[in-house]
Amino acid sequence: MTLRTYIVCLSNGGRLPMLLDEAFQPAELPLRYVMEELYLHDTWRSIRNRLHPIGLLYRYFEGKGVTVDERLRAGAVFTSNELIAFFSWLEIKDRERNDTYSIVVDQIGIETLNNYIGYLADYAAWATKHYFQKPDLEAVEQKGEAVKKAFITHRRHGTSKKRVRGLPEDRVHQLLTILQPCHSENPFRPSKQFANAVLIRFLLETGVRLGECQSIRTSDMVLWGNDPSVTVQARNPDGRETRRRAPAVKTLDRILPISLALAKDLSVYERKVRGRVSHPYFFITPRDHLPITDVNVERLFRRLDSALGFKVRPHLLRHTYFESILREGSKQLKHLTPEQQEITLQNHMKYLGGWTLKSVMPAKYAHGEIERQARSIARKNIESLYQ
Repeated sequence: MTLRTYIVCLSNGGRLPMLLDEAFQPAELPLRYVMEELYLHDTWRSIRNRLHPIGLLYRYFEGKGVTVDERLRAGAVFTSNELIAFFSWLEIKDRERNDTYSIVVDQIGIETLNNYIGYLADYAAWATKHYFQKPDLEAVEQKGEAVKKAFITHRRHGTSKKRVRGLPEDRVHQLLTILQPCHSENPFRPSKQFANAVLIRFLLETGVRLGECQSIRTSDMVLWGNDPSVTVQARNPDGRETRRRAPAVKTLDRILPISLALAKDLSVYERKVRGRVSHPYFFITPRDHLPITDVNVERLFRRLDSALGFKVRPHLLRHTYFESILREGSKQLKHLTPEQQEITLQNHMKYLGGWTLKSVMPAKYAHGEIERQARSIARKNIESLYQ
């Protein structure tokens, strides 16, 4: 059985990823998993990403004569040798472009593979507990954890990606300087300089994801008073969404403060750049007044790269934001113990980033600032040796 991931458009404007077979019938157990465990709190893109390795799990084992649902129904753990063979196949199969003529293929990255293993572990644990009915709930939980552990133990060590680090303060200053209207090195046309600067400053001040920025509506902005802010909300696309690649807002809603200077410029942007349009989205393309797309933003940042001499992207600005939050938070929480500081900062970052309380993302975003602090301490230690 070959299962492939399809995106089903619902009548309410939402999107529901499903695993469908050759007859376009949904696989029952993965569908129940999506509806019971993922649909209410994950975006459709996150669900799609989770379903992809699950579909490959079915494809591989059913090609070996093993019925995955029956194995899970019996509460049997896949053997270590079975999983080793599957993950070795998965490393290459995911990057194979064409089964007919591709011979030499690259392996997927270690982090991607580890993500897949985590997704499969969650699914197998849920399915086992779903089928493994016993009056003793503790026994059911233990069975699910045993199945999950069987997958997790096969995670690879190391990393295949260079860690993303935010911009250092001197480059942030250089970025803000070059964005000033009429600056001699500003790479944008005079008619677009103000609009582009407002968008980039907004990303830098709020740390929102690009998809979240694209989804912000005029009703989300509070641009008056002494405490301006923006509300980031997860919404399903509605009939007014015209972009082929609809933006998605991940995880949790939150209210983010913005500076008085940016609020003033956003108000001017709303009146003079955005004007009256038929859609509710705040950020638009100045030429046709349609909501901004990934392509628009990518083109904007590539032009900025050439003027700055270094690469800037929305996600890099998000890392810059959180590293700045970490520095400022450390100053404000000096009265706490190091353990209390860490817990408090982690919770603050989880709120500002829209992450759940169980998320490990704050630690990943803080890594760049932690490295800088460690190098600074090491350098001062070296200097002290020769004093």
